[in-house]
Amino acid sequence: MVEVWRKNLDKAQLTPQSKVIVGVSGGADSMALLYLVHSLKLDALIVHINYGKRGEESDKDQELVEGMSFEWGFECVSLSLEMEEGAKRNFQDWARTERYRIFRELKEVNDAAAILVAHHQDDQVETILHRLFRGSGVVAWQGMKVWDGELLRPFLNSTKQEILDYCAQHCIPFRIDASNLESDYARNFIRNNFGPKLTQFFPGWETNILALPKRAQITEQAIEALLGPISNEDSLELELLLTYPIELQLALLKLFVERRHTSISKGQLEELLNLTTLEVGKRVILDDNLSVIKEREQLVLSTQSSHSGTQLLLDKSDLNTPFKLKRHTFKIETIDPGNVGLRMDAQTMEWPITIRNWENGDKIKPFGMEGTQKISDHLTNLKVSSINKEKTLVLCASDGNIYAIIFPENIDYNRIGTISENVRCTPQTKEYFTINIEQ
Repeated sequence: MVEVWRKNLDKAQLTPQSKVIVGVSGGADSMALLYLVHSLKLDALIVHINYGKRGEESDKDQELVEGMSFEWGFECVSLSLEMEEGAKRNFQDWARTERYRIFRELKEVNDAAAILVAHHQDDQVETILHRLFRGSGVVAWQGMKVWDGELLRPFLNSTKQEILDYCAQHCIPFRIDASNLESDYARNFIRNNFGPKLTQFFPGWETNILALPKRAQITEQAIEALLGPISNEDSLELELLLTYPIELQLALLKLFVERRHTSISKGQLEELLNLTTLEVGKRVILDDNLSVIKEREQLVLSTQSSHSGTQLLLDKSDLNTPFKLKRHTFKIETIDPGNVGLRMDAQTMEWPITIRNWENGDKIKPFGMEGTQKISDHLTNLKVSSINKEKTLVLCASDGNIYAIIFPENIDYNRIGTISENVRCTPQTKEYFTINIEQ
């Protein structure tokens, strides 16, 4: 088992001079990872995040991590986060985002070669199930990688039980988080309720799930092989693209764009597919710097200036995880996030929605008002400067009904925008569409 972990560590090509960041919570998995790093004599900075969610128990987790880090000769950084912020959002999503933000910042500051985390085979099964249930494409079924160029997961091929056996064999102390036994979150539900039922009715189902990453990898390789002859870095041949079935066209378009652009929403992807049938010169704007233009025989990726405008199409499924546009973060939440940023009743909105620059003649029914108001007048009343007016966005339905005005991220009028009275949240609201600015 340890030999497998060594081989996984070798994938990051660490040298004796390499420094690594190791995330350690105090649970069995991460304490086993801490001991492994100690036994291999790696140069490591140990990082513990104390969310304070379990009061005294959280403090005891921190004491264990700090104590064993000191005993095994490591520097340990413990950080506490503001629980009030996490309470306003989906806690697990917020905690994960903050955790990896801290890891990445410390990696950069310390010029570290990798971030080590203790994900194991059971976590991989849960991750793939998450993506299946959310309707992710086949390529996404690859799940997590042992080494993705930043995160290193030496335990990914090992089960939880194997890690527990390793802890017992080497007398590695660890803490048990009782909240993991509750099923308030999706992962806990899969682990505690759904998984055992599947085992009852479909023994060995985990093995079948773990076979999906290989199939997904083969699918991705096949798509890459098909894309090669019909594209180069900046253009895609339309005539050849359109010979394939629609689902394969979507997969090819996605891979074509993601070679230059980190992500593309489902709405943008469908807009790209529609672009293939439109007249020459039409374009889909991916962000402030990149767009796809319809030429006579090709789709062409084009770099554009930030003055060219913004237009994004977002569907609900794009917002299961936060979608970012510069420093703005868009998300669907099922728990009331409180009065932070902008929040709207997602169920009163027509989906998909469009985010674009406002235009002359656009009107909104501002929150708290009975009548409509021109957006130009609204911005003038708020004394928004001309240059910031040009950067102001609106969020609207396909019929032009405007749900919100979104100010540029560099502006401060004690709020980040204005929502329409038509989408205000009420005690009956079940889904909250939120817009926040990353500080």
